[in-house]
Amino acid sequence: MFTNNLKIALRNMLKHKGHAFINVVGLSVGMAVCFLIFLWVRDELGYDRFHAKADRMYRALWEARYGDNEWKIPLVAVPLAETLEKEFPEVERTARLYPGGMTLRHGEDYVREQNFLFTEESFFEVFTVEFIAGDPQTALRDPESIVLTEETAQRYFPNQNPLGQTIEQNDGRLYRVTGVVKSFPPQSHFHFGFLASIQTLQRFTGRQQNWGAASVYTYVVLRPGENAAALQAKLQAYVDKNIAGESFSQPGNFTRYPLQPLRDIHLQSHLDNELDPATAGNQAYVYLFSVIACFILLLACINFVNLATARSMQRGREVGIRKVLGSQRMQLIRQFLAETFVYVGLAILAAIVLAELALPAFNHFAGKQLAIDFFESPFALITLAGLALVVTLLAGAYPAFFLSSFWPVQALKGSLAGRAGRERLRQGLVVVQFCISIGLIAGTLVVRHQLQFMQSQRLGFDKEHVLLVHRAGALGNQHVAFRNRLIAHPSFAGAAAAQNLPGQDFDSTVFTPEQPANYQNTSLTYAWVDEQYAEVLKLKIAAGRNFSKEFATDSSAFLINQAAAKALGWENPLGKRLSLGDFFQGPVIGVVEDFHFESFHHEVKPILFMFNRQRPSYLAVRLRPGNVAEGIAEIQKLWKEFVPNTPLQYSFLDQDYQKLYDGEQRVAQIFIAFSVLVILIACLGLFGLASFMAEQRTKEIGVRKVLGATVSGIVGLLSKDFVKLVLVAFAVATPLAYFAMQRWLQDFAYRIDIGWWVFVAAGGIALVIALLTVCYQALKAALANPVEALRYE
Repeated sequence: MFTNNLKIALRNMLKHKGHAFINVVGLSVGMAVCFLIFLWVRDELGYDRFHAKADRMYRALWEARYGDNEWKIPLVAVPLAETLEKEFPEVERTARLYPGGMTLRHGEDYVREQNFLFTEESFFEVFTVEFIAGDPQTALRDPESIVLTEETAQRYFPNQNPLGQTIEQNDGRLYRVTGVVKSFPPQSHFHFGFLASIQTLQRFTGRQQNWGAASVYTYVVLRPGENAAALQAKLQAYVDKNIAGESFSQPGNFTRYPLQPLRDIHLQSHLDNELDPATAGNQAYVYLFSVIACFILLLACINFVNLATARSMQRGREVGIRKVLGSQRMQLIRQFLAETFVYVGLAILAAIVLAELALPAFNHFAGKQLAIDFFESPFALITLAGLALVVTLLAGAYPAFFLSSFWPVQALKGSLAGRAGRERLRQGLVVVQFCISIGLIAGTLVVRHQLQFMQSQRLGFDKEHVLLVHRAGALGNQHVAFRNRLIAHPSFAGAAAAQNLPGQDFDSTVFTPEQPANYQNTSLTYAWVDEQYAEVLKLKIAAGRNFSKEFATDSSAFLINQAAAKALGWENPLGKRLSLGDFFQGPVIGVVEDFHFESFHHEVKPILFMFNRQRPSYLAVRLRPGNVAEGIAEIQKLWKEFVPNTPLQYSFLDQDYQKLYDGEQRVAQIFIAFSVLVILIACLGLFGLASFMAEQRTKEIGVRKVLGATVSGIVGLLSKDFVKLVLVAFAVATPLAYFAMQRWLQDFAYRIDIGWWVFVAAGGIALVIALLTVCYQALKAALANPVEALRYE
């Protein structure tokens, strides 16, 4: 029976090649897109699940509010881990991590290694790490001990036994290799090449009892059966009693240490100071792309249903004859499902080819290294089998039940045409297709408009032609001399030393403002800068003056932005005093116009600037236009002269700042790609449907032409029904798309207003594409010889 059904299916496909082509192409594109997105979703959902204790692992966060400043970061105080292990029996083990890029000797050169982590022996009890050489019990027991990944060991000690070997830091410190381990898989929220003993760090040993500084990442493993929420409540009670102190006990202030499940970090954690921000995902995008994949597959299935029901007149007589000859309805249903399965089988084969061809571009697009392996991983085969089953049922069920329901007498008489219910179904499915198309086009326009808005708005500083020299602290006390040499060179318009720059994470701490003010004490964002900072970034001084070395008292003075003056309640802030405990206090000498040192997701925060009196983290160098290459060469030359044992690291401020919007740029590209695919699939279906409708009305068109109808009139006659459907789809899609994009825009503190033109443009694009698709078939029918048309009937 199956063989017979298969033969009939193949004969029908060969008889109606155009219909078969449209169905196979639509289904294959839909399934290929779904397959790739399912691979991506599986990868996103698989982060950090390779650890044996992943279901019991958590990361401690610090969430607090002080005055007008509120923060939530993954860094916590050093003593938290020890407190958890000693005071709470629910905790099995903790491990602390401190990231610190190091400059190490590699052969004759010094290399800056960013994937360098300081940690403790318990790291190997908390995380699942496979040792190749060494003992996990003792590998990090001693200061200056270090564990390398297999790749790092091969790079530093090719074809040698690395155990017992030493690696030299640029300050002369020697690290002794005590272990070699396998690297974490790509699906980890952090990676490392070096694990060094945290006891090496003086700042760690000096903060064992310091609850006021957040400096380490702390991971916690609970004992089996313990409840994280219950532990968190007990921890909060302990913090309130023993740690919070009087300041955090004031109304409105709080300090908490919530526990974040390890498996939630990748998709649900979007905090400042993440260990590896580049690996961060977004759960909303997982939902969004999964829904879009389902929509694309649904569109392909709608095409199949529409074309199958449109051909019902041609298949009706076949059904009538089969029923007269004794076929049962279930036999006919099996036959039509078998036909659908043949289409789906061919589409699956085509989808595999398309997915393989598109995978490199998709990986580049998504920033992944996904692979399709049908032999090593059953996921690909299971996914394809599931897609085949779902599509067969989704696309084939209705046509099978619909065609098999025909009464033999009606089918043989040819009296199946014009049934209103069937027409309404096809029209409804076309409306659904164009609803999705218009919605995605509108979404694409909104995302692009928001990106253009963010890129065109005045930031309050000039990010162009500013080169950032990283790790300027390596210059030591020579950083002023280095900066002065740069300023003297004609390639540079200025140079400034700073701890923080726009687009980076800024620190915050507690300040005491002169009264009257809105707060007795408040936590504010701050940055250490020098007298050139405002000039190099072209910040505008709204009141007062900039720092100047001509005034010795400026070493204890402040600049503040307008948002800080407003937050403190100072109408005239000049001369008002601020203090940072007993360490730093002085007057406000100037007010800087507000500028966007964070992305447009955030409102401009209050910020204070203090005169730089320590080694800077960065030198910001303004290059003269046209002298970029010469300027970089001069910086490299000077750097090698001042610090020959430290490699130069630099970037450009505009590129660093643009990275704040990488996620939105990716969303815009994905919207464009998916919109094109959706429109392509919708047009394939529309093209097939229009061809069948023109075929069904061949006699009518011939009669109209004989009676004097023009080509434009016939084209309008065949097109108007589709125009009505697109207009209905526009009316349905507009409020849905508006609501969805308003929700997306809520993530931005500064955002566009969605104008009416967005939806008119989206509807217009969909309408033009639909008309172009339909008009080809309409023109073909209108230009046909009426004699041939009447003879055809």
